[in-house]
Amino acid sequence: MDAVEYDIAQGLIERAAERVYWGFANQALNAGRTPPVEWEDCVQEGWVGYMSRRDDYAERLDTDKGRNYVRLAVRRHIADFARKEKAERCGYAVEDEQFYTAGKVRALLPLTLDQPAGHTVTGSDRHTEVLDVQRGYEGLCEADQILLWDVYGPQCLTELDAVTRRSAAKAVGRLRDVLNGQV
Repeated sequence: MDAVEYDIAQGLIERAAERVYWGFANQALNAGRTPPVEWEDCVQEGWVGYMSRRDDYAERLDTDKGRNYVRLAVRRHIADFARKEKAERCGYAVEDEQFYTAGKVRALLPLTLDQPAGHTVTGSDRHTEVLDVQRGYEGLCEADQILLWDVYGPQCLTELDAVTRRSAAKAVGRLRDVLNGQV
């Protein structure tokens, strides 16, 4: 590897590692925990990813589009590594991760808010999802809880004005971010 390739690759790898590291670090720090991955480990894993496909990546370093491709590919490699590290440190398997879309959160909110305390939903996957949404809902600020209760609760509002609809969508987005570990 010549010096020019090394300098370009180093810059791409550091940018990719920075994006992944701070994504995981911010999640952890916001929750009062230690980041699940170290900066140096992210950079080192970026080099592992780059070197595993060096012939292909080296050819792409001549153009902006090619460099962007390499940076994103290396970032995906680092993100996979970071997810595995986080799972290992937190004691779960990566396959057990669940990601929620806003639509899924909207569908689960009525089930969650309509349950009396301690009630069990049948079906283990659905039960887990409802419990996840319930925990996330309890972690929201009081104003978001009230708004979501009014919009999705048992006696939900039937007609919403545009401001309420927009506010509810933002609250659902915040709940989704909590569920996906982004807050």
